[in-house]
Amino acid sequence: MRNILRKIRNGVRLVLSPSDLAGYINTKKRVRAYANMSQQQGFQNSAAVSSDSYGIFYIAFKEEFVKEAVNSARTVKKHSKIPTAICCDVISDEDRALFDHVEIIKADHIRAKVDFLAKSPFERTLYLDSDTEITEDITGIFGILDKYDAAMAHDFARKRFKWSQLIPDYNDIPDAFSEFGGGVILYSLSRAQDLLEKWVYYFYKNFEITNGWDQASLRISSWKTNCSIYVLPPEFNVRSQAVRDKNDLIPEKEGGLPPFRPRVLHWHGLGDPNDKTAIHKY
Repeated sequence: MRNILRKIRNGVRLVLSPSDLAGYINTKKRVRAYANMSQQQGFQNSAAVSSDSYGIFYIAFKEEFVKEAVNSARTVKKHSKIPTAICCDVISDEDRALFDHVEIIKADHIRAKVDFLAKSPFERTLYLDSDTEITEDITGIFGILDKYDAAMAHDFARKRFKWSQLIPDYNDIPDAFSEFGGGVILYSLSRAQDLLEKWVYYFYKNFEITNGWDQASLRISSWKTNCSIYVLPPEFNVRSQAVRDKNDLIPEKEGGLPPFRPRVLHWHGLGDPNDKTAIHKY
């Protein structure tokens, strides 16, 4: 009975996605196709991209999230001259003028950003979720791509108990390999194609299990890719206290262990019974 209710809930959620019934049908077709694939399919970018271009890229659907992206882009322009681009389904003329590149697209489901990351008009791309804000000039971040193919910050989850029970590819990855946050992704369009392709593949392969949630497939793809990935420091993806608290409680509810429990302690006096910092051991 529980499985039947879950399938009904998932189906309803898909039907209520940005493209409604058409999106539901297209997504179901893609799930079947990717679940049976043994070869990765290459991406074709929508336009010629200059090898020295760089910029910030948003992918947003529905008016409320496009408005969030517009607000984020305003903070970019406030602090820097970094070019911005957006793929979206609707945008006003006033907001369109804020971006250097705009492409109108149709989404098949609410997590469709995995389908459009390869459509960036920039060779050096910093993808940002719509609910972000830039606090200073971060132009220097693009220099990371002189050495690495991509860069992301660690998520608060390391290895989720729930997905470990349901997805063998996810469970096989060592515990110490953290999930990456999918809301801030720096990547070279030409050199990170393997990562982008694998993310699309594992996202649709596990779509039914995850109900279209993309974090599990990003962790699998990051582990399996041949791309070099740099770990951005946490100040490049600061989350709210509510998000941190929520993620700390999830493992206990699912039967797992807290993700932030200490593994290695490092300070003088660890063997001293009077060590006042001993509280941090647990």
